[in-house]
Amino acid sequence: MILSKKPDQIQTIWLKSGLTIGSGSITFEMIEGMLRRMPFLVLPAWTRMKTNTAFITDVVEYLCRAKDLTFDCSSVIDIGSPPLTFREMIEIMGHRMGVQKPMVSIPFDFPRLSAYWLSLFTSIPYRIASVMVAGIRSGHVIDSEAPQTCFPSITPEPFDEAVRRAFIKVETDQVVSRWCDSSAGEICDVTEVDESATARYRDETRGSFGALDPSVVF
Repeated sequence: MILSKKPDQIQTIWLKSGLTIGSGSITFEMIEGMLRRMPFLVLPAWTRMKTNTAFITDVVEYLCRAKDLTFDCSSVIDIGSPPLTFREMIEIMGHRMGVQKPMVSIPFDFPRLSAYWLSLFTSIPYRIASVMVAGIRSGHVIDSEAPQTCFPSITPEPFDEAVRRAFIKVETDQVVSRWCDSSAGEICDVTEVDESATARYRDETRGSFGALDPSVVF
């Protein structure tokens, strides 16, 4: 904000994105929590709003390359992959997880109730869930020409690929940062949120069943 007040001396670039996707991202954890813990999904009207997503690796790449941009580029650039509805994001993640939950669409928004429901079944606190719901309700569909003109070498990862790569990080215990790591503390500075290591329930059991048929073991 301070730097942008002196355009004659300092060129500033604002990069705007919709929902950021990656292991440890708030969107990723929210949808994963919904699919793992909710017995069924009631989808209000805001889940049918389209919004863009941006893979976290792409965001970092945009930031690194932004320093080399010329004055020919706009001072505000929208970045991200093609827009999806929140319901479509849930369906794509559910397919990746091998989880299918009954979905019931309703014609009303219920933003406060939605945020409360999310805070009960996911690791997202109510006040942050409220902001997330408000952001999705507003919609964020980008002009795809600007980033292609200014960043021709970057091809944004589609949502499905971003989710696939995020799950690889989770499954190999390589989640080095999380959405609530906004301070220099050793754990998330949002007091209502568990540590990253306990944000998910994971149960793994191994044993030998000899020559038994897999269907019998199952």
